[in-house]
Amino acid sequence: MEKRYQVFISSTFSDLQDERRQVMETIMQMDCIPAGMEMFPASDDEQLEFIQKVIDDCDYYILIIGGRYGSEDYQGISYTEREYDYAFNKGIPILVFMHGEPSNIPFGKTESNPHKREKLEGFKKKVSSNRLIKFWTNKGELPGLVALSLTKAIKMYPQVGWIRGNQSNNQDLLEQINNLRIEKDRLQSKVSDLEIMKGDLDVAADNLSKEDDMVELKGTYLNENDTKCIWKVEVSWNEIFSLIGPFLFEAKNYTNAKSCFEDVLKKYINHTSGYKFRIDGNTFQTIKIQLYALKLIKIFNCSLNENEFIETIMLSDLGKKHLIKIKSIKKPDSEE
Repeated sequence: MEKRYQVFISSTFSDLQDERRQVMETIMQMDCIPAGMEMFPASDDEQLEFIQKVIDDCDYYILIIGGRYGSEDYQGISYTEREYDYAFNKGIPILVFMHGEPSNIPFGKTESNPHKREKLEGFKKKVSSNRLIKFWTNKGELPGLVALSLTKAIKMYPQVGWIRGNQSNNQDLLEQINNLRIEKDRLQSKVSDLEIMKGDLDVAADNLSKEDDMVELKGTYLNENDTKCIWKVEVSWNEIFSLIGPFLFEAKNYTNAKSCFEDVLKKYINHTSGYKFRIDGNTFQTIKIQLYALKLIKIFNCSLNENEFIETIMLSDLGKKHLIKIKSIKKPDSEE
């Protein structure tokens, strides 16, 4: 039965228009469906939300990196990186094509801002972690690289795809029903295990530090001489949760959750010294475990492909209720 796969193309926009057009043409020649925001490039959170819905419908995700980091959101993260993180957390197979000779990219298509260049290098390092990437040096190379890589990805990691309605038959429906039954049995077994675990956690929760109890956080930063320094601060668990909670309405992997917390904590404690403000890894692990033990977050493995998983963090239902309780604006008491 013939399938057509939908492929999302992500990149900075103005500097890679020709490259995007050629990649789209290649995808169409492969009888796949290209998806991208050619007429509606992301520039605010509302548009990003729309893009995420488009990514949800895609089977594969292609990332093209040139010499620019791109426009940033209010957290200082580029919309291209936000798209990548979303696809990564959704477990969509990702194909990365990175410019192999950054020094030869025309000046008008590179970042002139040193801070953005640093962020671009960090983004490159992130997408290169535990993943094979393809390098290109001119737009003429991209179509062939994309065709080879996408063909291999379809063979190794087949996705749901799209099938014309008139091609569906009863055999397919029976197979889907059988697969759903198998999945139902697997989930029921998992629920039983979780109920046992929940009982153990209920017993332990009575002895946990909570809400207004104080905890010391520590980490490092670089001063003006690029010397690593240590910072320490005492905050309550409620303060910690009110800072990180708003970022966890949507699932985030461990690295992204830690980065969000570092950014907002630095502003909260008004830390103005140096740069590269980082929280100690063991300290953040303690925060994660404590919030999990208090049932304010849930932790699960998100599938990257058949053999790879990544730890993912998200607010629990109890966490959402508690966050609303401590963060929502209350009506002032009426005068007698």
